[in-house]
Order: sequence, then structure tokens, then C-alpha cells
Amino acid sequence: MILFGQENAISYENPDAITILKKRLKRLEDLHLVLKKINTIFASDIPVSEKKYALNQLKSDDLIAFLNHYNINIEENFKARPIEYKLLQINTQRVRYIRNRIQNLIHRDISDNRKKIIYSNKLFDISFSKKHNRIYISLDNEIPKELKLFLKSNNFKWYYYDRAWIAAASPDILDKINDTTFLNTISHYLKKTIG
Repeated sequence: MILFGQENAISYENPDAITILKKRLKRLEDLHLVLKKINTIFASDIPVSEKKYALNQLKSDDLIAFLNHYNINIEENFKARPIEYKLLQINTQRVRYIRNRIQNLIHRDISDNRKKIIYSNKLFDISFSKKHNRIYISLDNEIPKELKLFLKSNNFKWYYYDRAWIAAASPDILDKINDTTFLNTISHYLKKTIG
């Protein structure tokens, strides 16, 4: 993954976006520490040979990419601080930007995971999960046999842990839950149970 220059754009729709961005963030944070360490070493009074040795210990692909991207010849002058404050600020901004992107993705992921109620009455609710692309009918399993057969015939299955009858949100299912006949049929069976 390229950190400088033409970076690989990461789409919000990429299912691995958070993982990729976290890896990129870690690399940028590690690089930032190295850049600050280089300035500290170069500003110190240790001999040039020791500075060269320390620099070689810190070298990495990301550091080399950074230096090349900003045309910094780090070994030109071992007395001055080679990484300008402005460049450290740019790197800090990049870190902040990626952190914000990760937070936005996590927030969106949580929001997508929430079920949105699309129909509700006193007897049952119907909700939709965008993340799982499913329709949920919040009914207990203790419902009339006729209603169970009706729901099964319409591709709904009972899921114990969700405490709901669930079906994939296909165009056919979406048409049905927007049809008053389908909704009235569920209500009819439930009213019979209540008496």
C-alpha cells in the first residue's frame, strides 16, 4: 500500500475499508515517531558517525517514500533538523484525516446494522436491515399454525436469536410487505389468537 504520492483510494463500499485504513493509520503513526526521532538525533551533539548509524537503524520503506516524495536528502547536513515542522504538520493532518475516516466508517457500519422499522401496528412490527438486506417481522414463534404456514409460503423463516421471522429483502418480498393484503392477513391470524 502506497502512503505517499498516488495512494490507492479506499472506497466506503469496500468491506475491508476499516481494516485497510487501520493498517495505513498505524504506518503513518509509526512514521511520525521516526520523523521526530530523526530530528532529535540530528539536533544532538553526538558524532556524525553515530548519527549515520542511528539513521540506518530507522530506515524503512515508508521513510524512504516520505523522503523521496518531499525531495529531502537527509544526509546533506547532519547538523540541521532535516524534517521541517511544516512536513510534520502535514503528516499529523494525514493521521487525523484517516482517524476521522475510520470513525465515520464505524459509525456508518453501526447505523447500517440497526434495523429500521418500516411498518408498525399494535400487533407486530416489520423492520429492514440494510447491512444484511433482510426483512424482519417481529412475532413470537407461538403464533397460529396457519400464520406459520403463511409466512413460510412467503419465504420467511423463524430465527430464535432474532426473535423474528426473517426473509431476504428481494423485490418480491418488498412488494408483499407494501401490499395491504399481506399485512392484513398477518393481522387477521393474530387477532384470531387474541380472540
